Amino acid sequence: MDEAKDLLLASLEGAPPAAVAPHVCRLLAEGWGWPWVEVHLWDGRRWILRARQGERGEGPTLQRQVEVWGVRARVLGPETALEGEREASLLLALKWVAAAEALLLAQGRPDSLWDPATGLWSKQVFARRLEEEVARSLRLRQPLALVLLSLGGKEPREGSWEGKLGQILTASTRLGDVVGREGRRRFALLLPGADAPGAERVAARVVQRLQAVLPEGVFSAGVADIPADAQDAAGLRAAAEKALYLAEMAGGAVRAAADG
Repeated sequence: MDEAKDLLLASLEGAPPAAVAPHVCRLLAEGWGWPWVEVHLWDGRRWILRARQGERGEGPTLQRQVEVWGVRARVLGPETALEGEREASLLLALKWVAAAEALLLAQGRPDSLWDPATGLWSKQVFARRLEEEVARSLRLRQPLALVLLSLGGKEPREGSWEGKLGQILTASTRLGDVVGREGRRRFALLLPGADAPGAERVAARVVQRLQAVLPEGVFSAGVADIPADAQDAAGLRAAAEKALYLAEMAGGAVRAAADG
């Protein structure tokens, strides 16, 4: 689980620190074969569930805990032998979770950086990241895909829908991807190294997961990539916007700029 060493850096580059815990869950579940895992944070009175993967099973439970900068984090999972590097990497991953949370607390969770309802990057930060990733894509001659996602229809009645949506978007993307909120019902995913067909598959998977949790919503996604659809950030966004518009006109779909 060498990825644990890069978790904090990756979270700051591609996902808000609030997203570190879900990625830790995913690494443990997929990398170690754990059927379930939970990450909790201590708020001074009780343990708050930060992220979960899989349904908690029966039987003995493993528990590890760390404290960094006054923030306590713990992981729960199926009882299993942890020795040497596995134990060290687990504790290191928990330290990243605690450190990331401490960073959020120290910065007061500013709206200018993160959207407080979803835990995703704000519109302003995402715009800056878009410019940076486009420049990197052109410099390295690597593809870069942009997915614009909208929620149509009736707004979900459940008050916590934004948090669930943020968790699904985070869990459906990689550590290096950039996920942001563009508006009340608009979201964006920036996928370095992905072309439009790959991004379409990601968007379809995301829409399917969102639809299962928010069945009353109507989700649409527009996809574009560099270099096929554009050669700069403005062109990439314009191509994705057009694809999203056509998807919305179709009553909810996933559409690539090349299909227009």
